[in-house]
Amino acid sequence: MKKLKIIFDIDSVLASRSCGPSSFDKLYANTSGDFVIAYETIHYLFPGVIEIMQYLFANPNVEIAFFSSGDEKRNREFVEALLLKALGVDKYESIKEEVQANIFSKPHLIARECYDNTSNCGKFGGQLKKDIRTVINPQFNPRKSMLDCRIDDYHYNEDLLRAVCGVINQSIESTTNDPQLKNVIIVDDDSSYILQTQCKKYIKLHPGRIFHPDRRAQNFFDVGETCFEECNMIFYLTGILAKCLELLDKNENIDNFLYAKQYRNGELERWFVYTDPKRQSFFDDGLAILQKLNPNLQFVTQKYYNWVIQSASKESENENEISELIQSLIDYKWQS
Repeated sequence: MKKLKIIFDIDSVLASRSCGPSSFDKLYANTSGDFVIAYETIHYLFPGVIEIMQYLFANPNVEIAFFSSGDEKRNREFVEALLLKALGVDKYESIKEEVQANIFSKPHLIARECYDNTSNCGKFGGQLKKDIRTVINPQFNPRKSMLDCRIDDYHYNEDLLRAVCGVINQSIESTTNDPQLKNVIIVDDDSSYILQTQCKKYIKLHPGRIFHPDRRAQNFFDVGETCFEECNMIFYLTGILAKCLELLDKNENIDNFLYAKQYRNGELERWFVYTDPKRQSFFDDGLAILQKLNPNLQFVTQKYYNWVIQSASKESENENEISELIQSLIDYKWQS
């Protein structure tokens, strides 16, 4: 059976550890959204995250992995908390062993000096890389020697680093012609972690936002629509992944689809570059898919944000009362 392997980053893709600078932002996050606790830290989930996990884990043609540069203990706690919330205890326990085997963290990152052609490691710096071969093939562990030493000792000494860790083949052919890497996607907001030769397998997302207001606005409720994409990227991602699954079923090339949709003139851009003028269709398609799982989902817009804030704070006349309401919501979710 053909399968699509999707590798998710965590921070700014699935969740944020900051919900915004003001009490209004915190009130919104705790009223309209959801969060999980990992490493004794609240992680606010972006709209649609619970539903996209349900959508993907229900598809037998999909395999999921998580690859974050964060602490390994944090990553494991976050994934477990997220999937328990999204899938329920019984479902999660039935796949727990497989899920835990597909969580990758800071120790799995590879120093760019380890590659035989560092110019192909990415356009925007980034000392450490998320090589998807580490996820796909357990035998591909080019940084195994570094696990026994402190990376700081070798951080800027390319010759010593290569002597300790060896040199990794980084030719374009080694990636594009590797059958193990067919139908693999990595989703991340930070392109500096991506190898240039693996950019056709990369979905670039805006760093997500929990809160919506344009901070340049003079008045809290006088905000524009400039944050639409950042607030709703999970819906876009769902639409793109649905298209990838359609291509998988037709045995068509997913890499070329992603490359054509996202990159201008064959160049990997630092920011989200979308050449298709009909990009809104992917947001709309993704929302429609996830609404089948949760009919209450909707785009985060200025109007929706303000409605949530006004509804939740209409009886609160001062900052202290709003803060108390926020804390009561947090306490409730801690217990639930």
